[in-house]
Amino acid sequence: MKYEAFKKELKRAKLSVKAFAEILDMNPTSITNYRRKGNVPKHLAAIVVLLAALSERGIAYQEILEKAE
Repeated sequence: MKYEAFKKELKRAKLSVKAFAEILDMNPTSITNYRRKGNVPKHLAAIVVLLAALSERGIAYQEILEKAE
């Protein structure tokens, strides 16, 4: 996924890069570094698309993700 498309999906999910990084226990800089490469890895793209879809459907994914702790 292109980085710009990734950013649009983050917006659909109502997440900042920092918040997304916190969900995945990642450093936000690691995510923003993909901007230079132009693409984000497939696993990050899949996660953000799923979170955006859940968010748009009014599903509180935060509660679901807490179970993964």
